[in-house]
Amino acid sequence: KSQYFDLSAGALLTHIFENKNKINIGLSMYHLTQPSYSFYNNNEHLNMRINTHIDATIQLKDKLITLHPSALFMSQGINKLTQVGTALKYNIGNTCRYTGFSKSSSIMTGVYYRHLDAILIYTQFNYQKNIDIGISYDINISKLHNASKSYGAFEVTLMYVFLKNTFIKLK
Repeated sequence: KSQYFDLSAGALLTHIFENKNKINIGLSMYHLTQPSYSFYNNNEHLNMRINTHIDATIQLKDKLITLHPSALFMSQGINKLTQVGTALKYNIGNTCRYTGFSKSSSIMTGVYYRHLDAILIYTQFNYQKNIDIGISYDINISKLHNASKSYGAFEVTLMYVFLKNTFIKLK
């Protein structure tokens, strides 16, 4: 049994422009204490992991279509990962004919490139900002594509959002 103290930290900076376009810049660091752990009595250190990302929401046409470009970089020890891509989101207005309230839903599809590893394709349906159902496929382009016969991997996502996002506005 192995026990150790570990510490992580992160920050996210969000700027919303007057035209409602948005940019996020984030940094997170894991295993700041670089703790020791042991399997079979060999003493190993857990390398610090650093994640940085930037993404944006850009409204294109009558606020029905938005573009979501993003980039992610992760590093832990000698391992590095870079991923860039974009998604296109189409907002579907759902207005209840009885109450007149509107809760929009959306369909999003995107393509991402994970450096020297895979091309990711995904589609996601969001229902009334609470339920997300998505499917993605990773197309293997790494050196392992011969062993995998270039087959990738499917991933299915089901998500339910319980709380509405709240932001702290800095003056």
